[in-house]
Amino acid sequence: MYKKIYINLDNLEKEGEIFKFHFLFDEKNIFRIWDYSMKMWETYDWRVFDLATFELFLFFNYLKKKGYKKENIEVLSDTELFIKNDDLYKIENGNVYKLETKNVWFFSTRWINWNNPFFFILSKIIEKKWGVMKKTNNKNSFVYWKWKFYALNSLYNERKNYIWDIIIPYNIKKDNYDNFINYIKSSFSSKIVIKKDFSCAWQWVYVIDLDRDDSINKEKFVNWLTNTELHYKGIYITPYYNFEDEYRFYFTKYWWKIKLFSFKRKQILSSFEEIVNSSTFQYYKNVKLKWEYVKNSDWNNYKDVIKLAKKYLDKLEYSTWTLEFWKTVDWKYIFFEVNPMSATLCYRWEDEKNLNDYYLSIFDNFLL
Repeated sequence: MYKKIYINLDNLEKEGEIFKFHFLFDEKNIFRIWDYSMKMWETYDWRVFDLATFELFLFFNYLKKKGYKKENIEVLSDTELFIKNDDLYKIENGNVYKLETKNVWFFSTRWINWNNPFFFILSKIIEKKWGVMKKTNNKNSFVYWKWKFYALNSLYNERKNYIWDIIIPYNIKKDNYDNFINYIKSSFSSKIVIKKDFSCAWQWVYVIDLDRDDSINKEKFVNWLTNTELHYKGIYITPYYNFEDEYRFYFTKYWWKIKLFSFKRKQILSSFEEIVNSSTFQYYKNVKLKWEYVKNSDWNNYKDVIKLAKKYLDKLEYSTWTLEFWKTVDWKYIFFEVNPMSATLCYRWEDEKNLNDYYLSIFDNFLL
């Protein structure tokens, strides 16, 4: 038996027939369904109860027959959740609670699509801890096209080595904004970076100082946390690291063979104070940078970096694009993203040939 069962109802519509009896899903009333589930089959009237409610009755009935008790069940209905590293938390009545994720069964009805990549990562955490995350129709349960989260998901089992610290919020309400912010500050610091999953050119990446009331981007942060549309696109939060270098590799990986074609190195010359006072953290607009093309003859000076790049690519489920990761001033290497938009950064002569070979490798794969 599983230690805990979570029934996720967060995405059910609260209007119309499907949620006619939404009062049953309140925390105080949810186990009315539990108490009546054993006799519901005989008394069910489809004209009275909507299908979603009835399915929950049947599911409770099933759990009872399997020997589960009320204390084994927790229903998540419009619950404010977030992931911190390898754990799941909820905010309730202004307090933060850690939820059990070891040996659990996380279940949703067939109406839930789990479009938010939050669930993409949560499934990784639960499965790593001998649990399962299921819904009645598993086909297309998760959205796999997400740029950043798709990569994060590939590396999440070794988060401590590649991603480091991360918080992924879901359904945070304005009423709990201050409680959530205080948790972030106690876990990381006031200096954070918040990113939207599907983005390019740093247009949806903000550097924020949560201790500064005059921070230009603080209002944007609140809007992101409470923006319903972004729940389907996904956002995540990391500490602000002092970076020494960013490394960028143009690669292909076909039939498990990794090829590196072009290597760029970048330094950020702006201070944290300069960045946090800008309107947006866009490399080409507000941050002072120094780019360097690493010549093929100089690759031997970066053997450890190249070795790490191949480790990333061995685990990432991409066949091409551009790998980007950072080195901090204290020599931590942190994965950033796989970027499909960076091939326009081309240097004359040698690099032109490198990128030409890069595209030829991609085209060759089209003909396989």
